[in-house]
Amino acid sequence: MRHRVDVKWRLQEPDLAKHSVQQGRMLAAAARLVAPGGRLVYSTCSIEDAENGKVVAAFLDRHRGFSLAKSVVAVPWIERHDGSAAFLLQRA
Repeated sequence: MRHRVDVKWRLQEPDLAKHSVQQGRMLAAAARLVAPGGRLVYSTCSIEDAENGKVVAAFLDRHRGFSLAKSVVAVPWIERHDGSAAFLLQRA
């Protein structure tokens, strides 16, 4: 949001829920293309749990053949850059 200050006023609380649903659908669509033993990276430019951990947890609940291999959430006040998150998912 440091580079797009309008986001603070443009986005509303319900937008997070809408984005989470969209992101979950995209993640599920991408998962269909992952070969057995393959990996899938889910990454966002957000530090909101609704768009990160909760999306990944819901995905793992519905896709039993995947597991979380690694995750990183970079917060601006520690990393000194815009916040982001990345999750490495492994298919069995």
